[in-house]
Amino acid sequence: MGCSVLLAAFAHRLSPLCLVSRACSLGVPEVQDGQYVLISHGHILKVLTQAEFVKLRAAGARMFASVMILFYFMPVMYWWFRRGHQKAG
Repeated sequence: MGCSVLLAAFAHRLSPLCLVSRACSLGVPEVQDGQYVLISHGHILKVLTQAEFVKLRAAGARMFASVMILFYFMPVMYWWFRRGHQKAG
């Protein structure tokens, strides 16, 4: 059971990464010369509206939080299940 929970949690936390990278086209939303733009390696991919810019910045923050939760959740579950085995034995 423990392994399936970890795999499900990993897949659940990985999905926002895929959605954000697809939405951003692997670019980073920035403000350049007073314009909201999507930049990748110094090249402007797209000029954004303020609403698109805010949406992509929020998605980036959500992605960062997802990664932090993923890295926190795996060790917690490892020690949680390990603690259960020590009590039983």
